[in-house]
Amino acid sequence: MSWKSIVTAGVLCVVASPVFAVPQLSVSNGGLNASGQYVWNVMITPTGTTSPVAAELGFRETTAGSQLVGATKGASFTGADTDNPGTKIFTWETEIDVDPSPTVTNMRPVGLQTNATNDEVFAALGSIADLTGATEYITITTKGPTTAAPTSTLQVLGKYGTGLVNGRIAEITSGTNATNYSNFAGSATRTAFPGDVNMSGNVNFADVLAFSPNFNKATTNGWAAGDFDGNGTVQFADVLAMSPNFNKTGGVNTPLTVNGIAGGAGAGLGSGSSVPEPASVAIAGLAMLAALGFTMRKRQK
Repeated sequence: MSWKSIVTAGVLCVVASPVFAVPQLSVSNGGLNASGQYVWNVMITPTGTTSPVAAELGFRETTAGSQLVGATKGASFTGADTDNPGTKIFTWETEIDVDPSPTVTNMRPVGLQTNATNDEVFAALGSIADLTGATEYITITTKGPTTAAPTSTLQVLGKYGTGLVNGRIAEITSGTNATNYSNFAGSATRTAFPGDVNMSGNVNFADVLAFSPNFNKATTNGWAAGDFDGNGTVQFADVLAMSPNFNKTGGVNTPLTVNGIAGGAGAGLGSGSSVPEPASVAIAGLAMLAALGFTMRKRQK
């Protein structure tokens, strides 16, 4: 891990300054990908027009019959320098020593990690560049719909706020001053409507046009090809699933939008935890560097 990552975490999570607006987290419908899997867009909207942010968030797919497929970073959070040390949200995260001192060990989960067995995602990422408006934090994919299991639910979790169950977003609001925000929790749900190939919310002629070229053919594209029962072939059973719903509206798309609440030390210092939050580790590192007279090496371009 680079020093820049640790310093980013420290700058964004320790120093507080008052602001009137709050950052927003949203989990919304990204449609289906080419393999027929559900796509979830996890977006962060900063308070300002050009603000860097860091976030510690957990996600879990909670619907029986569905499952986590994977997760990728958004463009503004891509790269090793954006991987921050975080607070363990689940029990399975891989930890590394984030303290540069040879005599001190501080094990922390870092960056983006997934656990397919538990259907969980851990993310501790910071943006190097300033964000402008709603920005993709990560994209999560879950198992696509079938007629037997049409629903996917994505829960947002964390280790902060009341009950230590909320995610955290921290944002630089003025100069090098930053504010912590908690309150990020809840669930987003999607349920597909049999016959709705394009996931528009209704079954119409556009779905027939998308479905018909694949009839009596094998496919790996699942629902996106009209394979509603998920058996790998578009056949008469899929026609039977579509026909009762033709020219009807159905399905469920319930996105999640949460506004942050400033403060909330959560599982860090002052919460009764014996383990300091990543921010304190970063500040301690900076203090040590200053005392020893070291300077950080700039990243080569």
